[in-house]
Amino acid sequence: MGKERVLSLGEIKKYYNRLGSYLHTQTIEQREKKKGATIEKIRKNCIELHEIINEVVLSPIFNFDMKTTTKCKCGRCGSEIIRRTVPMVESFKATCIECGVSYKITTKNNKEYVWEPIGKKVRCANKSCESEMFLFESDLKVGRYWDCKGCNMRNSFVLGLVLNENEDKVNKPFNKDSL
Repeated sequence: MGKERVLSLGEIKKYYNRLGSYLHTQTIEQREKKKGATIEKIRKNCIELHEIINEVVLSPIFNFDMKTTTKCKCGRCGSEIIRRTVPMVESFKATCIECGVSYKITTKNNKEYVWEPIGKKVRCANKSCESEMFLFESDLKVGRYWDCKGCNMRNSFVLGLVLNENEDKVNKPFNKDSL
């Protein structure tokens, strides 16, 4: 098929600085000490750059990328998530850009990819209800809530405080070492 020829960053820097210096008038010191570029040197650099640019422009392959991807429809928002796969890696994490839901992508035989949402099954806080709800990792935060499909009650994650009745009743000052 051919070879893709790109202009490297090193080549860009090298020729940009050289050509840029040709655009400026020589200083008096450069003229007196004959330090500036000669016509032959300028011509030589321009011919070198022309050859490089010619190779790049005439390259039969352009912007060729042999990446392998996997895709899945997000379980929360329905957006399509596309992730580049990494050879020889058994599993990796992908996050939906639209809603922030995370997935664990597992490779099977380097060909098939299994997408599993990252989260936990959480039981309804109503003691008389035995319903469970799968919550995404991004939902397991203080302030988040959901309505139980079993009892129609609202469940919320809150910051809680528990009374330890077996502790001394002496007021202990709060300090960072007690954490």
